[in-house]
Amino acid sequence: MKNKAAATLALLIIMSTALIVLPQTQVLGQSPFGGQIYYIVQKGGTTAITTCTVGEAVTVEAAIDVQNGPYKVWFGNTQVDSSNASGYYIASNFTIPESSAGNYTVTVNDATQDINYTSSLEVTTSYSASAVIPAFPGLLQEGSSVSLNVTVLGGAANTNYVANITVMMPAPLATNYTRTLSLTTNDKGTSILPIPFPDSSFSPSGSSSIYAGTYTVSFNQTENLAKSTFVVGFTDFSQYHRQDHVNIRAVGYQSGESGTVKITYEDNRTVFSQSVTAASDGSISASWIVPNEAALGTYTATVTAHTTSKAIADVQSFTLPGYLASFRALNIAGEIVPGLYVESVDQASGKNYNSTTDAFGYALIYLERGAQVVSAYWKDAKVGTLTFTLSGNTTQDLQCKLTDFKITVQAKQGSQSINVPFVSVNITYTFTTRSGASQTGTDVLTTDLSGACQFNSTLPDIDYTIVASKFDTPFSTTTNRPAAQALSQASVNCPDETLRISTVDYHNAPLGNARLQLTEQASGIFYTATTDGSGSVSVVVAFGQYRIDVYTQDNIFLNETTLNVVKNTDAQVRCVLFNLDVSVKVVDYFGNGISNVNVQFSRPGTSAQSATTGGDGIAIFHNVVGGNVELTAYPSGNQKAFVARNLDVESPTSVQVQMTNFVSLGGILVGTSVFATILIIVVVVLLFVGIELFRRFWMGRKAKAASPNGQS
Repeated sequence: MKNKAAATLALLIIMSTALIVLPQTQVLGQSPFGGQIYYIVQKGGTTAITTCTVGEAVTVEAAIDVQNGPYKVWFGNTQVDSSNASGYYIASNFTIPESSAGNYTVTVNDATQDINYTSSLEVTTSYSASAVIPAFPGLLQEGSSVSLNVTVLGGAANTNYVANITVMMPAPLATNYTRTLSLTTNDKGTSILPIPFPDSSFSPSGSSSIYAGTYTVSFNQTENLAKSTFVVGFTDFSQYHRQDHVNIRAVGYQSGESGTVKITYEDNRTVFSQSVTAASDGSISASWIVPNEAALGTYTATVTAHTTSKAIADVQSFTLPGYLASFRALNIAGEIVPGLYVESVDQASGKNYNSTTDAFGYALIYLERGAQVVSAYWKDAKVGTLTFTLSGNTTQDLQCKLTDFKITVQAKQGSQSINVPFVSVNITYTFTTRSGASQTGTDVLTTDLSGACQFNSTLPDIDYTIVASKFDTPFSTTTNRPAAQALSQASVNCPDETLRISTVDYHNAPLGNARLQLTEQASGIFYTATTDGSGSVSVVVAFGQYRIDVYTQDNIFLNETTLNVVKNTDAQVRCVLFNLDVSVKVVDYFGNGISNVNVQFSRPGTSAQSATTGGDGIAIFHNVVGGNVELTAYPSGNQKAFVARNLDVESPTSVQVQMTNFVSLGGILVGTSVFATILIIVVVVLLFVGIELFRRFWMGRKAKAASPNGQS
């Protein structure tokens, strides 16, 4: 037993020493959901995938246990990404590397803790057969040799694949040309084999690219493994700009054959026509320099031979798209101007192009090389002009003669001006349009909490009629002519109105010496006044809506009302709390009136009033101010035996106060307990007397019955 105790003690000492000596490891913060791979999706997608192809962009969404910690991502044995988590979250984007077909492990490594989280993806074989074409807007021209890249990705390693490559001619031709070839993949399942088209290796013989149109290339057409298209034309580009050379080469004609090359605009107007002769190889060539006056739009080129009629006629469209010109409209203050109509007149062609500025003040217009005159219009009035020469994509500032027009509404409080919010401000104006006609416009705003409203980017140097109104009632009409400057300002004053107020009490009798406080609800302007002996007062106030509070001369609140003062106004305020009669009946336990009881009527802000009940137990208080009051009743000379009651008095009132501790006996006030004691004593005495009488009666009868002759 002693040996076991000694061994246990030694073990505890060793463990304690280890805790002290060994280095302490920091406890890492952990993800609320733990480290894991949530799912793998196509980049930009939301649906989880389990298969993929080589070259496909994917996103791995995962979490690690270390906040903002480093991580690495592997696809199989290939590291494809490394970065730091955003918090605990990881969104790793990568492209599936060159790999042979099969299942691969996707690994997210928490680099801090060297913990791996895994998922899997299956690489499936993808096929393609696509043409190598010029960069946009370049075009393959008729008779060109096209290189077709036949590709297998993600196939079985070191394996032969048979590819049937079919080229379908443009509609309406239904001819297909097919070539069978063998591809051998490398150790990563990849094989890429370029083949030429047209070529004698295609069958049937006679493959060609002499027709303008869309060609379709299929990889094993019956299995529909892959499909692509390429376009052949007879111009060298699909888009041009002014002074560019439109080089035309059409093939499939007879040597020495004459013909015509014609180019028409979208309005069917011919802009170029040339007689041509086919070269010895049957090709027809021509060149057109896009003139400086050429308009934006679509052009159609046509090659017509006098003898040969091709299965697909040589008709092709190309465009002059122009360059992107961005115009930023700015007012005099340098602020952007949304919703402005912007028009550019191309000086060479005379054509107009237009747009409207967006929320950021930009109007986007496609224009061609050359001189441009750009104008900005505010409701069809010209406010800005810019002249420049365009040579490519550009951004220009378009200065506009527009001002910010700020209108402030004010009211007077003595010598002080107070800004008035929530005023409807309507402006009406007449201006001259670009055609010289007169046009009238109107706008409406509401003043903000500062009492102002601002009409941004409006036309200066014209008259504006300003109508201010509240409560659907106009109170001011003025005219102002804002100058051509960054900010123009105008003030509108609320007119003064005479408000005549009479105050009356509950009985509609004049209430004199009442103090009035008038507060304008929107602006906070306030006035004070006191009624005269007849209860009347006249106050000059600013146009508005007022809250009127009425107080006694002792500052006791009597009433509140709201009044719109939009003209000289007469108003009566009835204070139903003033000059009331309150009747108080004091009763005993049994509801009988108690006389000679002191009753006190108390209300905050006023002196207490006292009265004594009469023979009917009633005390009356005259000319009191209602509201929340307290009634206190107590017998004369016995204030400690009081009874209190609170009530709201809003009209002449009769109220009962019950003193349950007292009983009135013949005008004498007896405590309820004393009355109960007396009552008990009386009952006991009566009971005792009754018992005694009964006893004597019973004893008498008993003695009479015992007598020999029945006599007592």
